Amino acid sequence: MEKERRLVAYQTQMIGIRKELVQDERLPSELEIEKRISLKKKVESYSQFIQDFFNLLSELKSLSNELDKLLSEEKALPIDRFSDADKKKISLLQTTFIDLLKKFNYQSKPFEAIRISNDSYLPVAQNLMGEQPFYNIKFDSSASDFIRCLWAYYTALLKTSVTLRTNHPMLLILDEPKQQDIAIQNFRSFLLELSQFKDQQILVFASFENSDDSFNEATKGLQFNLNRIEGKLIKPM
Repeated sequence: MEKERRLVAYQTQMIGIRKELVQDERLPSELEIEKRISLKKKVESYSQFIQDFFNLLSELKSLSNELDKLLSEEKALPIDRFSDADKKKISLLQTTFIDLLKKFNYQSKPFEAIRISNDSYLPVAQNLMGEQPFYNIKFDSSASDFIRCLWAYYTALLKTSVTLRTNHPMLLILDEPKQQDIAIQNFRSFLLELSQFKDQQILVFASFENSDDSFNEATKGLQFNLNRIEGKLIKPM
């Protein structure tokens, strides 16, 4: 088998030599042409490799510059990950939220045990005895007081955004905000707060217990636009 393979190789080589002997010596031989073609392909291939290398090198330099910029910005960040502007927003949100809880007659927790979480930015509370960790305020509020929390939180968000120009869309939509038999005077306090926003859009969908007297008592003296809806909003076609 080895002898046959070597014989075929010798025959191929002899054919090439014979062709060189009979060709016009002024013309390049087939072997020479094949060598030149092969050499040309290698040159093209290596040239492409070099070009790809320089492209990658350029991209690496760009990424390195971007990394240097990011590292520089990272060093400039505050240690507690909040900028002075962030702290000011959270502080104002917390102060406004607690002030509104007082206006809306929230009673489930002492106000000194309530704050806005720096992690979730939601209202949290704690048991003052034993310095228990903070937890979601809804777990320690009555049903009606949790509704008051929602009023206070959404209103405080909007107030903070108006004062400090946050990313709030300046739109508030409330669907039946008066629930859990909350006193009409507390609901009026809530509507009074909402009526003070003049350049923001606030929509309140409320039935006022289907009572004109409740509606008149809650809205007396407030500035608003009334769009009365007769019948049901959602019904069969």
